[in-house]
Amino acid sequence: MRFLISKAVKYQYGRCLSILTLVFFSQLAAAACPSDAQVKQYLSAFAKRQASQGFGQDIGLEDAQCARQKLGAELPLYLGKRVGYKAVFTAPTAPSSRTSASGAAAVSTFNGRLDWGYVFDRNLVDIIAVLPAQFGARPVYQPSLIIEVSDPRFAEAKTVQDALAYVDSVTPFIELPDLMMEGPLSDNAYLSINLGFKGGVLGQEIKVNENSRRLIGEQLTRMVVVVTENDQEVARTPLGHPMEAALALARALKKEGIQLKRGDFLCLGGFSPPKTPQSGLKLNVRYEGLGNSPSLGIEFN
Repeated sequence: MRFLISKAVKYQYGRCLSILTLVFFSQLAAAACPSDAQVKQYLSAFAKRQASQGFGQDIGLEDAQCARQKLGAELPLYLGKRVGYKAVFTAPTAPSSRTSASGAAAVSTFNGRLDWGYVFDRNLVDIIAVLPAQFGARPVYQPSLIIEVSDPRFAEAKTVQDALAYVDSVTPFIELPDLMMEGPLSDNAYLSINLGFKGGVLGQEIKVNENSRRLIGEQLTRMVVVVTENDQEVARTPLGHPMEAALALARALKKEGIQLKRGDFLCLGGFSPPKTPQSGLKLNVRYEGLGNSPSLGIEFN
């Protein structure tokens, strides 16, 4: 059956199509990588520990990646030498919720989107630290883990045990991000501000070598992260095998043309939801089952 369209209907159809086309392209024009001026404005607020609008909650993925790239080039002025990369996974069924980069569910499925940011060395401090609770505009803390790569072939490893052959050390870590923006961050907004990386507290470095490799691999499988606040246990998290997350990050970086080098840090995101520090809080994180179950702490004033 043929359908006949009158000239009036054709006119209205064409007019609507033109309007939709203009709206579509105007939206494309509005969505853009942040300008140098916007980046400068954000960094000024970052340095002053002032809240920022960031680059918008509705920023698109490509623009968020572009923003991260621009910040990555400028943040050494504020945070020191770039020494590695931080991973985080986002849950596909709940875009506003981020899971730890490790953790049993994330490690076993990796069905979320992997986002990454740059890691810098200036604000990486030693095992026991006294720090201001207001170390940023929107300060939070999360227990984490750092894998130090000894060989770029890490990204090509087929199994976690193979990967350990290209690891120099494993280090407990309490990350101290500054989320900068008020309210819940969209995944892309979080990515655009380099996942909020600012620094953190390093624990006891555990060296990995040919003799210890198998044992450390087994310990990581059984490791449980225990968090206490003012001597009260508030979280006990089994992680699966964190090396799975490190491998996923390395492979994602390789896919984007980034080759790891000896000495690079792979920070595995947060092992529990971020929490805001309060003055007087004594935080301790213990890594049960890893080595001699090292712990590290922060006293916030």
